[in-house]
Amino acid sequence: MLAWARTLQHPAVAEVMEACTPLGEARRFTCPKQHRYDFHKVTLPKGLAVIGDAACGLDPVFGQGMSVAALQARALGELV
Repeated sequence: MLAWARTLQHPAVAEVMEACTPLGEARRFTCPKQHRYDFHKVTLPKGLAVIGDAACGLDPVFGQGMSVAALQARALGELV
């Protein structure tokens, strides 16, 4: 992993990694699936909006969750 970090355009990541001591072996993280809930099939209380992680679960490796939630919040703000 350190060899890969040294190939990055900015050296900061490799410098930090060189100064640290690993706590253990590196492990791979996997997310078995992404999911979207079908809230359009149920009757929700009036005034309730389902956004963010309540509407869908995304693989955290790709870092999409916060972006999707922010875009949904902005869209909700524009509609309200």
